[in-house]
Amino acid sequence: MRPGSERLRRLTRALPRVLDSDDPKAVHRARVAARRVEEYLAALFPDPPTKKLRKFHKLLRNIRRDLGGWRNCDVVLSIVGKNKRRARNDGHESAWRLVEAYVEKERRREIKRARRRIDGLDIRGITDKWQDLLNSEKPKPADLQARLDTAAGKWQSSLTDAERTRCDSELHEFRIATKKLRYRLELAQELERDVAPLLETLKGLQRVLGKWHDHEIADRMIAESLARPKILLREFRAAQTLLKELEKDDRRQKAAAEEILRAARGAAGPAGASGRPPLLLAFSRP
Repeated sequence: MRPGSERLRRLTRALPRVLDSDDPKAVHRARVAARRVEEYLAALFPDPPTKKLRKFHKLLRNIRRDLGGWRNCDVVLSIVGKNKRRARNDGHESAWRLVEAYVEKERRREIKRARRRIDGLDIRGITDKWQDLLNSEKPKPADLQARLDTAAGKWQSSLTDAERTRCDSELHEFRIATKKLRYRLELAQELERDVAPLLETLKGLQRVLGKWHDHEIADRMIAESLARPKILLREFRAAQTLLKELEKDDRRQKAAAEEILRAARGAAGPAGASGRPPLLLAFSRP
């Protein structure tokens, strides 16, 4: 089976499970599958994209976004559950239960919203649209080299921006660039390119960036759970506990970001004679 068709098959298999199950893994698989199809199209199809290609990209992007809130709630519930189990006393456990109740309510709302949107999709029709796209546009493996260089260049510039600003939004952009480059490298590997060492480096980097991002989402939802007059007036001790936890996590997140940037710079390495770091030079080799 061709790489693109296999990616689409994973997506069309994952979407019905989202409708039938509350399993966090099903939601995660559907979002990853949509992202991988997106990167397949970005790597091997015309640039600038045709109208059909733009519409299919939009469909995939909407699927990811529709499931994003649900996925965020799943991630936060996992983090909150761990903190609740580690609570030193009843007061701390009660504080985490407050957050848990808020996130569970949000999750039910997000599930309802996501399922309404996903259910409105004709899943079989996605396959038909894919086939129609392939009938009018043909993937060009010869273009992969240039698209890898583009993704690698974006990865490098995003890293430089994150290093310069130390801003959460720039680190988030670097996380997205890492994800896109990794998925394009996976495609290159399927097309028998020797990229295994680079791919393993990016997998590890994406893993720690993902953990950093999960805690950013958790901190935001903890803050949202407190941003209600009734909670601040009636649960002020729990609010005090959680505000202290947010302060500690803010320090941990900043330290984690520094470690991530150091690791990323180590992977990129210093620029060579061409001005391009070793990670990028690797893509220029035949």
